[in-house]
Amino acid sequence: MNFFEIKTCWSNAELVVFKLSIFSISIVIGSFFHSYIEDFYVPLFIIFLFTTILTIYLWLTKMKDSKNNKT
Repeated sequence: MNFFEIKTCWSNAELVVFKLSIFSISIVIGSFFHSYIEDFYVPLFIIFLFTTILTIYLWLTKMKDSKNNKT
């Protein structure tokens, strides 16, 4: 089974979670040397972890549903 050949369809609402995950960690990485955003590291990291876990869950659910529909 080639993991990268599996295709799924995502709705716009499901993509919001993925985009929020990427956005939150990019803010943390981009502001690593700025003291202004230093106060927001913990909330942004929590958002990143939550949205990443939720994205992985949604992705695995879609892959499982897609696999069940093929058989």
